Amino acid sequence: MAKNVNISEYGNHSRVKVNKGDQLQIKLDNTAGAQYKWEVMPIADNVIQLVTAQPEQPQKKSRQRKTEAPEDITFNFQALNPGKTTLRFLYRNATDNEAPPKRDFELEVEVPDPPR
Repeated sequence: MAKNVNISEYGNHSRVKVNKGDQLQIKLDNTAGAQYKWEVMPIADNVIQLVTAQPEQPQKKSRQRKTEAPEDITFNFQALNPGKTTLRFLYRNATDNEAPPKRDFELEVEVPDPPR
């Protein structure tokens, strides 16, 4: 049975093991309205695949949205095949591709061979 594995920004530079078919959810801090955005680096192998990336909906509806309010973004991945890969995210200036990333997030992912 597939399960969900949740990782937050505190899991930066760590390892996770997920079984084939499992969902891996990575939640990263994002500043709403800021010009910086999390960008997923291309995944070279067929171990894991990005399914969706969406901002968290605030729990309470505020009358006006603060431009610099923190807003998490959640990346959902699906484990496809046994193997190992590294997921890498860069927090970049969306208006200036030449600027160095402000932060990064890296996670080693292992999808073990299914038990026989």
